[in-house]
Amino acid sequence: MKYYISISAWNLLESFTTESISPVAFYAERAYGAKLSRFLEDKFDRTYKLILSTKDNGGDYTIEVDEELIDKSLLAPEKDKTIFSYPKTIYYQKGLVAFRFNTQEIMDSMIAESQILFEVKCVKKYQSDFYVKEVKPTTIKSGKIGNSLSFDFMNYVEQDNRYNLIKGAITGYARGIMTAQSSDSRTLQTKVMDLKNAFAGLNTITLMGSGEIMNAGKYIAMIEDCKILYNSQREEPTRIFDIMKQQFSEIIKLAETRANAISGHGLSYDQDMINSEIMSVRNRIFAIEEANNIGSLISELEAIKKAERDNGLMVGKERLYFKAGTPEYERKQEIKRILNDFTYGNEEYKMLKDELKKLYGKQSESSNEVEILEGAIQAIFTRLSDLSNEIIKKIAATESKNNLDLSAITISNNIVLESANGLQAESSFFNTLLNVILDNPLDSPISENAILKLVEKGTKAFMELPESETEDGKQIVNCMRGFWLYKNHRAVSFEIPSDMEVIKSTMGFLLKPFGFDQIERYLLNKKCQHKEYAFMLWGACIGYADMPKTFTEVLYSDTKEAEKLDRFTRKFI
Repeated sequence: MKYYISISAWNLLESFTTESISPVAFYAERAYGAKLSRFLEDKFDRTYKLILSTKDNGGDYTIEVDEELIDKSLLAPEKDKTIFSYPKTIYYQKGLVAFRFNTQEIMDSMIAESQILFEVKCVKKYQSDFYVKEVKPTTIKSGKIGNSLSFDFMNYVEQDNRYNLIKGAITGYARGIMTAQSSDSRTLQTKVMDLKNAFAGLNTITLMGSGEIMNAGKYIAMIEDCKILYNSQREEPTRIFDIMKQQFSEIIKLAETRANAISGHGLSYDQDMINSEIMSVRNRIFAIEEANNIGSLISELEAIKKAERDNGLMVGKERLYFKAGTPEYERKQEIKRILNDFTYGNEEYKMLKDELKKLYGKQSESSNEVEILEGAIQAIFTRLSDLSNEIIKKIAATESKNNLDLSAITISNNIVLESANGLQAESSFFNTLLNVILDNPLDSPISENAILKLVEKGTKAFMELPESETEDGKQIVNCMRGFWLYKNHRAVSFEIPSDMEVIKSTMGFLLKPFGFDQIERYLLNKKCQHKEYAFMLWGACIGYADMPKTFTEVLYSDTKEAEKLDRFTRKFI
């Protein structure tokens, strides 16, 4: 038996964000997804129930749903026996839903729009179930079907909220398992990261000094080492390392020319003195930023702006800003407010920024020739950084994906992850924190303050368990206490147990909670092998609906593994 649901273009796109379709009233009440209310045509559209039909009633968009996805005991027949109302969300499953479009143009337009929306993640997954068929619309003459408030309305909304977080947690874990790297790949990626960091350091040294590149052979050797390692692991070699060597040779030449220009203009002493002052002021600024977590906020803001530029390129624009109401937009505004308040509220910081501006002004008084050369050197160093990132992406893209094994997750009153990678105390703490996150959903985007509250609640709950009294348990409690003090500016540092892989991964989430890419980079730098724990906590925190397609696309690229994940997550509905 098939049922048909006629919907709008916007609602269809939103359904590919949540992988479900809900009564309109749900969107305004639940804690995730977009608020559909602003798209309503009139007050009668605020329905509390889905309207299902045994026949396609036409229109531009129709969802075809198999009866297997429906609790038939809740179907309420209306006057016309072909029409039914349904008070709950219907969750999609591959093979049990299909999507009809009235014209090819309408379908193509929807697919194109979905490509620029980060959270619309399931279009490719279900695209093989799209079809075009013109069906003239027919009017449903059955009064105000669906406008009556269901007795269990809020219970159903809360069920959706809970499931969204659980699905997010499981999806995060699955992503970590499937993309876990071999030890060889991790070694290669670490070496490329070391190369990137080496270039970043050399960039500073070069532009702060006035001489030629020292120990140039060291950097050439690092490039060659990465090239040999990459080609030994991958079937298809890459020319990127050769391009890097060519670019670096240009820097060597430009640095030599710049040194001669500085010497020729008699700028060496003044320039060195100014550069030394700039370095000193920058170090003081950096220390203040680190102590107040400003540096990470600036990095996060730049990442959001980069995403806007990348989105713009996809549609032929210089930049495509995130819309108001999206998590990215709200986080961007929040960071701007924090940075502005800090800049004008911290007198020392403001004074140092003004001083740095003046020093840069003095620096710009150098010869035009030197300025041009420095611009060229800076541009090539940026290019080397981009090439390093390209290699890192290439390593990940060419890594064979692991089979998805979800057997470690057990279902009881709480979600329990049986870890084979950590100690008993680690597993106990992780599961405690996971369920604290699930039981205390955020009512706003992730923030430093929200993370600290979760750590506080999770640690207190863990301290009630016998595992907290073991030596390992005491180490974990001390780590969390140190982290809390550090984030509250009551400690200059804290220690993460080096032999606890689960805790190291957990800290990846706690320290870098604002995006999976930040988590991944942190864990790579710390040589942590098990990102699945960090991703599971992150997924539980933001929920499935807010996950970007860049995170989930690898899960849906393998039909067999995607079906395995679908079957497992549906156990929690």
